[in-house]
Amino acid sequence: MRKERTTTLNSFTLKLIACFTMLIDHFTTIFVPRYTTPLFHITLSSYELDVTWYVVGRSIGRIAFPIFAFLIVEGFFHTRNRMKYLLRLLLFAVISEIPYDYAFWGFPNMNLKLLLYKQNVFFTLAIGLLTIIIYDYIKNRMHSNTMWMTLFGVLTIIGGTGLLILVQADYSEYGYGVLLIVGFYLAYGNRNLRMLLFILLVGFFRGGIEFMAILAAPFLYYYNGERGTKRFKYAFYTFYPLHLVILQGIYQFLSN
Repeated sequence: MRKERTTTLNSFTLKLIACFTMLIDHFTTIFVPRYTTPLFHITLSSYELDVTWYVVGRSIGRIAFPIFAFLIVEGFFHTRNRMKYLLRLLLFAVISEIPYDYAFWGFPNMNLKLLLYKQNVFFTLAIGLLTIIIYDYIKNRMHSNTMWMTLFGVLTIIGGTGLLILVQADYSEYGYGVLLIVGFYLAYGNRNLRMLLFILLVGFFRGGIEFMAILAAPFLYYYNGERGTKRFKYAFYTFYPLHLVILQGIYQFLSN
């Protein structure tokens, strides 16, 4: 395993941070516009309150995806079987799709058209992983021919971003999700290059609240290259669909 200079955050800690900030983001998306005022009896106008909490919650939530994207690349370099890793992501992408649509639209609004309209973030991570798997294969097979390696590498990245846009998964705007994963792959083992590419990609492709993804920078910078405990490996996969169902279930219960 490639080590970086000693810092405080390992892979397990980053996963906890990503899951916690994602939970805040999804809680905000589901609850804030509808329940903040009646639940907490605050005297601000509903509009002022919703905007304030929404901006804060969604801004914190922007931290999650860059960390998940970064961890995909770490997993790519550390896993024993990259194809099994990819299939695992695709499996949870399929498992999570109905919980994802249920969480943000509710059962009354769910239909086949909706299921095909917007896909969950596991699809984004899987497409990003597939892109770097192909790119890495090309790089290793054509390393002696820089021109062809560059050409097919660029075509692979274009194909990955195009597929992401076609699928319409989370973070598919301009292929941002795939580009971020590719950026972390290209900067693997180089902390300064990693931060430079991350800041450039966020600055170029993200605006408004989405620009707050830049808040993930300190967590990425202080990663120490260590994996941490592996005991909760599948807990992080199941957390995604599970927390979506629970949040929407609580919302439905409070609505009745």
